[in-house]
Amino acid sequence: MFNKLPSWVVKSLVILLFTLGLFRYYSNSEPYATGDGIEYILTTEAWCNHGTPNINPADFSSFKADFIAHQSWESNYKAAAFDEVERFLKESQAKVKAPVRKEFGGFYRNKNANVYGYHFVFYSLLNVPARCMTDLFNVHPIHAFKYTNLACWTLLLILILFLRKQLVFDDVLLFLAAFLSAAFYYNTWTHPELTTVVLLMASFIFLNQERFHLAILTCALATLQNQPLVFVLLWMYVYVWNKQRYAIKPLFLYGLYGFIIFIPSLYFYSLFGTTSLIKDAGFLASENISLTRITGFYVDLNQGMIISIGLFLLLYMVLLVQRLVVIIKTRKADIWDLIPLVLMSMTLLVSAMNNWNHGMAIVNRYAIWIGVPLLFHVFHLMRDFSIRVRVPLVVSALISQGFLLCVHLPYNQFDWSNLQHMPIAKWVLDHHPSWYNPDPQIFIARTNRVFDFTKNSSPVLYFNNKNRLVKLAVHSENLDTLSTFGYKMNTLRSYPNVRSGSETWIYINDIEERSTKSSVELLQIIENSEVQRIISEMRANPQWIKELTLKAARNHMDIEEQLRLDARYIFNENHPR
Repeated sequence: MFNKLPSWVVKSLVILLFTLGLFRYYSNSEPYATGDGIEYILTTEAWCNHGTPNINPADFSSFKADFIAHQSWESNYKAAAFDEVERFLKESQAKVKAPVRKEFGGFYRNKNANVYGYHFVFYSLLNVPARCMTDLFNVHPIHAFKYTNLACWTLLLILILFLRKQLVFDDVLLFLAAFLSAAFYYNTWTHPELTTVVLLMASFIFLNQERFHLAILTCALATLQNQPLVFVLLWMYVYVWNKQRYAIKPLFLYGLYGFIIFIPSLYFYSLFGTTSLIKDAGFLASENISLTRITGFYVDLNQGMIISIGLFLLLYMVLLVQRLVVIIKTRKADIWDLIPLVLMSMTLLVSAMNNWNHGMAIVNRYAIWIGVPLLFHVFHLMRDFSIRVRVPLVVSALISQGFLLCVHLPYNQFDWSNLQHMPIAKWVLDHHPSWYNPDPQIFIARTNRVFDFTKNSSPVLYFNNKNRLVKLAVHSENLDTLSTFGYKMNTLRSYPNVRSGSETWIYINDIEERSTKSSVELLQIIENSEVQRIISEMRANPQWIKELTLKAARNHMDIEEQLRLDARYIFNENHPR
């Protein structure tokens, strides 16, 4: 039947079914301000209300009014954070003289007392049409971001299916690889990751089809929210210049698009007298860059690119070695051979972030869009392979992505996946703890759910699924505490020594074999401190503390006693004896 239909009808049906299926799959997703979502939400509200990104109390009020029309404010997991932002917005308008904060939670007040977010406003502007639709059709306002993200996928599929009369099968496979990557987890996020992925995908598709104006334009737009992509844009200029036989005049015309990358800097300079609020806030530091972070960005079992693109990453490593051999033999290279350098440049830059275990949906947010040029390079390196070789390789890699999705989807709740070890990492830690020695931030935050990476959090103990202590991380300035656990160290060089910023941690992987104390005795030692840590978690969660207050009233006991009882119960549940 489909053979008798015009190709455009079949393509249109594919697009329609894809869009409806995606919409249906995410229709019941709970609205939540993921990551820096509060900032993006309120900036979108400001654009929608008065056509500027200046956020005022009225913008907060309009969002909150729409929110509570669909959901109680108390059920908002970030209600406390939203309320504190509202207080911050109103401080400059208070009649009573009081200190006015210049910054809170990613919001900054300039000399004119106007408030702006510390991320550029492009993504929030893109979200305005969807926000207007949610208002028109009486839909929860946070769902607007989901609709924007889903529209991006649909537009990309339209581009792939209709850009050429002859369908390019590689583009379809690349679409599947990107869709089945960890970008899938970000479909409901109030964040620009997915938009960046789609813009980059479109850019490389245009580049392969030698539509250079569109390629450079879409890549330049992608840099607006993620500045490290400037390295990809520079690579594209070299690629296009090479294709134009190094002629100056065409490059001058393409160069005009390059001015787009300066828009964020000009925007922030005009408002705050600086080119980057994030840089000035101290969120980046060169001392954070380490070999552990760089390699872990790709292969970390908790949040690395490997659990996003699966066998594509392993295939890429093999193809790079093969390509290197060819270059050495022929002494010839092309512009595509610079892609690994581009990837490494971006990796170095993002590795400078202070918070390496940030809020995420399974995989490091930066790995989502850095994976796009990598995928295109994989297909470029396989361009001369026969169909018999290419098809099994690509299909196997796609199947591996599907498998990874099935494994990790149950753990994808909002932006909380950074608070627990992912299944594959947990299996390795349980059975072969010496195989996995990640950046200390990852191990500490996911094991103890604390974000203090100084010696105050040392030591950090990992108990496996049989409740046996199999791994311990200790701060380099706190090694004396190991004697408490009945452990006597060998020479320091015999242990994995991992740095995270200015903090150095030591991993002890033979604690079970060499400690004079049993796991039960070690549990007794840490019980009180663990109970206090759980109580701190309870206090930090407004919804949790509210439920415990009601529970204490029902049980006719003091809230402090209820906290201790529940915390001790959780500890015993996590560590059955």
